[in-house]
Amino acid sequence: MTLKGVLLDVDGTVLSNDAHAHAWVEAFAAYDHTVPYETVRSLIGMGGDQVIPMLVPA
Repeated sequence: MTLKGVLLDVDGTVLSNDAHAHAWVEAFAAYDHTVPYETVRSLIGMGGDQVIPMLVPA
């Protein structure tokens, strides 16, 4: 068998949680929705399908 490529999942190899939380804050701000960084940071690790309902009022 000859490999044509390798796919690696390297999430977790660098400390990216803070950057990920800041990206959520910026994305919400782009739509005029203010979300505190500390709130978002505590949710990192959850999927977006869980994060968004927790941050957007019903």
